[in-house]
Amino acid sequence: MLDANSKTIRGQGVAPKIGSARERALAQKALYAAARAGDIGAIRAALAGGANVNQLEGCASPGPRGRGQKSALDCAFAAGHVVAASYLIDQGATLDESLLEVAASLGRADFLRLFVDRGAPRHRSKQALLVALTVSPELRRLEIVQALVEVDSGVATLPLVIRTRSAPETLDPVVVAAAYVWPEALRLIVDATLGSGLRARLNRAFLETSQTRGTVEARNATRALLVELLLSDEIS
Repeated sequence: MLDANSKTIRGQGVAPKIGSARERALAQKALYAAARAGDIGAIRAALAGGANVNQLEGCASPGPRGRGQKSALDCAFAAGHVVAASYLIDQGATLDESLLEVAASLGRADFLRLFVDRGAPRHRSKQALLVALTVSPELRRLEIVQALVEVDSGVATLPLVIRTRSAPETLDPVVVAAAYVWPEALRLIVDATLGSGLRARLNRAFLETSQTRGTVEARNATRALLVELLLSDEIS
């Protein structure tokens, strides 16, 4: 027998009672803690207790939404809990547009694939690729570049035009990979690049390797790859 505070939802049985405002506030705090711990059972209990999966938490450390704003999904992401993040998305957690770029900057290919699979905006994949190419060498993850190329076949085909205060700036992944002397990433990007005009982009990329960024070995390896590509009959 159902009391006045319960209701039946088709396919879900009896919905849990939602308590007082204080109980919901405690459930909300519990949700953030459970997300940080990656505890699916505790996440489920907090949501059943009235926690809002998309409510933002004030916090001192910056998250994908900026300083002082983190959702439960952000907390699970920051703590590296992929399964918990997936469960939160199943429960309606919103995918912020910047998540692909944050995942790329942290070298987390597992999260990047999760976010793309669950509907993160793919128009941000080019920005995410540029982030992945320009992180410090110790944070580089070739699987991030590979994942981005796989989820968006056109991610490296055309340069990204960024509007700045002074004038639009064009960032070409081919040139950026060469400028940051990452030959392995350059090879992946070139292999994924479609259409003509690649030779001109490679010529520009070769000029960028004259900069002092990176080690001598990395610069030499990048230049050697560029020469090989420019001499190839397959490049147009």
